[in-house]
Amino acid sequence: MILFLARRLFEAIAVLIGISLVVFVISRLSGDPAALMLPPEASDEDFAQLRHEMGLDQSLYVQYLTFASKAIHGDFGESIRNFVPATQLVVERLPATLLLACGALCIALTIAFPAGIVAGLNRGSIIDRTVMTFCVIGQGVPVFWSSLLLILFFSVHLHVLPTSGYGRLENLIMPASALGIYTAARLSRLVRSGVIEVASQDYVRAAHAKGLAVRDVVQNYVLRNALLPIVTVIGLDFAALLGGAVITETIFAWPGVGRLTVESITRRDFPVVQASVIMLAATYVVINFLVDIIYRFIDPRIKLR
Repeated sequence: MILFLARRLFEAIAVLIGISLVVFVISRLSGDPAALMLPPEASDEDFAQLRHEMGLDQSLYVQYLTFASKAIHGDFGESIRNFVPATQLVVERLPATLLLACGALCIALTIAFPAGIVAGLNRGSIIDRTVMTFCVIGQGVPVFWSSLLLILFFSVHLHVLPTSGYGRLENLIMPASALGIYTAARLSRLVRSGVIEVASQDYVRAAHAKGLAVRDVVQNYVLRNALLPIVTVIGLDFAALLGGAVITETIFAWPGVGRLTVESITRRDFPVVQASVIMLAATYVVINFLVDIIYRFIDPRIKLR
């Protein structure tokens, strides 16, 4: 267990170092932030002074070492636009992103597990074909398009939900549904495949032959043994929802980290971009680590080594 934790910790540190280096270099390639901060009539001396104050006149090697030494202590610098610590801006937006991701994941799981189990147990039936049609449509329709359709139907025509905002349950329903339906389509197919594969095993047939109720067989034999790949995808999907809800947050004016990152990129606000990307990457690493731990509880035969 200790060796496993040490290995995963080393891998996490290596991943974060690599991500920080990539983000640092790419953010510098987007342009000079001094060009956006100073008026067009500013002189060359003004540009040179501002770049010196921001440390942009140093080599990239020195800039990265300075950035990395501070980032280790959670200091990603001060926002170029808002003049507050970049970490503070990201932390303020993080609860909104977590709320949206958790809401979308709850909707996805509520749809995916019943639909996938029923479709897998009734392979080839009209129910199975209906679920598979939903999966194809759910994965084929882009999230931005489904978001616009939800706004058009529930806000424009029915006037029952607000088009944007944050702080109330009504504001969460449409953005979480747009993300949750897309995620549910993929999870439903995976649950269906897992149920079909496990249901054909000999120990499941033996459980049925003993006269056990279908519900007990599905819960204790089929679903539990089909959970490993499903848990993996759930962890990856949740991590993706944390960092990949940029379009949804923009459409619904949701004040999350994804929207903050896009705004910071357009403004060339390097500290905020670096802070948001690295913090989301750290969240992604933690979620993957937790998934590995959950494996051990789902299947005791798996050893953490």
